[in-house]
Amino acid sequence: MNTGFQWNDVPCSGSYASICKFDSNCETGWTFGANTSSCYKAFQQWKTYYEARRECLAHNADLVSIESDEELDFVVSLVPQHSWIWIGAEFDSVDYVWKWVDKETSFDLQFIPDFSFGIINKQASISSDVAWYNGYHFI
Repeated sequence: MNTGFQWNDVPCSGSYASICKFDSNCETGWTFGANTSSCYKAFQQWKTYYEARRECLAHNADLVSIESDEELDFVVSLVPQHSWIWIGAEFDSVDYVWKWVDKETSFDLQFIPDFSFGIINKQASISSDVAWYNGYHFI
């Protein structure tokens, strides 16, 4: 499992790159994930969370959801070095759980040891090249 990454809960007004995902035949410029049968594309332009999500939706995709350690490794391999990217995780303050935006279901990332997000902010991002940090905001 790839541990060279870091999760962070951040304000949606921050600007980061993003990765979109859809389940269909890959278009030019998209990368096929053999373990997931999904297509992925990293967008380098820095956008707010909602701008990044709109861009994904314009491509009939959504911000990436991560459902296994294999998919996590694959997504991290697409993240530009020394960057943060938006992922499709939002905190639902009514149900008090994190949910993937493409499925509106809560998620349990049991494949990540000691998984926990902070709940200061409502959206999540991931970085490609930092070590695990087990603290208030990160794992």
